[in-house]
Amino acid sequence: MDLTIKKIDKINPSVINDWNKLWNIAVNSSVFNSYLWFKSSCDTLKITDFQLIACYKDNEMLAILPLIGYKKFAVSVFSTPNNHFLVDTGILCKSYDEQLLKTFFDYLMNNYNFYLTKFDSDIAGILKKIFPKLFFSLMSANPYLNLDDNYVSRLSKRTISSAKKLMNSYPDKIKFEYLSSERLTNDLIETLFTIDEKSAKKLKNKDIFSNETNKNFFRNLYKYCHKFIKIFVFYFNEVPVAYHFGFLYKNFFAAYHTSYLAEYRFLEPGKTSMVKLIEKLHAEKIGILDFGGGMSDYKKSFADSHRLLYDLYFSKNSLTMAWWRLINLVRRLKQKTFPEKHTEDYKYLFKEYQNENN
Repeated sequence: MDLTIKKIDKINPSVINDWNKLWNIAVNSSVFNSYLWFKSSCDTLKITDFQLIACYKDNEMLAILPLIGYKKFAVSVFSTPNNHFLVDTGILCKSYDEQLLKTFFDYLMNNYNFYLTKFDSDIAGILKKIFPKLFFSLMSANPYLNLDDNYVSRLSKRTISSAKKLMNSYPDKIKFEYLSSERLTNDLIETLFTIDEKSAKKLKNKDIFSNETNKNFFRNLYKYCHKFIKIFVFYFNEVPVAYHFGFLYKNFFAAYHTSYLAEYRFLEPGKTSMVKLIEKLHAEKIGILDFGGGMSDYKKSFADSHRLLYDLYFSKNSLTMAWWRLINLVRRLKQKTFPEKHTEDYKYLFKEYQNENN
């Protein structure tokens, strides 16, 4: 296979067309490696200085990765824009063909220090086979639910019973809406911000919408990525008290952000609305519901499996690599020594790839 690597620093209709055509056939397409996500990130962060690394065979794009300058633990690297908001990798590949990946990453390794996030086990394993010295750190364990016809039998019976009891207690007061496409509005996005700002997350300083840049990013996601966005809203007495903001692509639902008004905690709105969302997704014949990073008790009460996602660090400077490995080791030890309550993240986070089963 005769492959060519191109470095692109200007967006034009031809590049967008190639990117979109690749996305439609790629093995790992997600909203997070789409042109629309890249556009949302650039508009939010005012990014004009970027590099698109693309691999072509003849005139067909086979892979693309957007990069910007970044700092990772005081080291200058290249990374994907808005990488802390990614749930899957920012690289888009037609296939996980070894020659394609070797050509692509040979180029990256010869030209960049880089820090790339959220590689799934499949591509991490192939890259580790091709390049044994690559350093992968386990960054996320994502619980997920297979929405087949037997999914109910794998859910927590206690959670289901509690949710049903609450809904039966307020039959005329509780309502749910599943909103997408033309039913999404700017006002709805602003409502999400309001809920989050009055949520239990806010009380624990874990809300994300105290940051105006984050608000603008979600506004731009609505503007550019609305075809992927699904929002499930829980109403009590016509008041929106909870929501699940997610992305739907290729029969895969990524639960991206959720929040509820703290004063309605008595309704267990997170669990109650999730039960109804799962029912809706199953009825829509969606295949997988991914709950995002974090092996929390809440997520595990719904999930029947999990997948592992890795961050990739690379520098030709051995001292830089040693520095990154040391920091990773400290983070791993902290997870094991001070495990967070109500989550099993300490079993997974910051393990190196080859130690994932230890």
